[in-house]
Amino acid sequence: MTDYNDIDSRLVNWSRWLRSMERNRGSCITGIICANMREAALGNVWSGHDIIDRIDVDDAQHLERNMRKLLKPVRDVLRHHYVEGMRWQIICRHARVRVSREHFGLVLKGAQLAIECASSMNDHDCRMRKTA
Repeated sequence: MTDYNDIDSRLVNWSRWLRSMERNRGSCITGIICANMREAALGNVWSGHDIIDRIDVDDAQHLERNMRKLLKPVRDVLRHHYVEGMRWQIICRHARVRVSREHFGLVLKGAQLAIECASSMNDHDCRMRKTA
């Protein structure tokens, strides 16, 4: 797994992975994993991206698995912002969050913190970070 310094770059990587998989193979995570295993068995693992655009599949799948630990509105905020690129007004409407434009940054930061804590190995670290 790649050692990223900030959760934003990990979420950008996750969104690129998810968009490339949905575009090519469907949206079911099991289907995506099976398709990846089939391609690897055939030796056809080139993704079509340049070296600069490499996707850290392990980290993206790790974040995807941990998305299930989050509440639906938090998942919706992250998915709509990173994967679908929706505007803040539409994200708030879909997630049923009522905030102004100035406060949407706080909602997004809270969602980023939630997935970062859910994906960390040690829940104690997450609790300590919240109180600090």
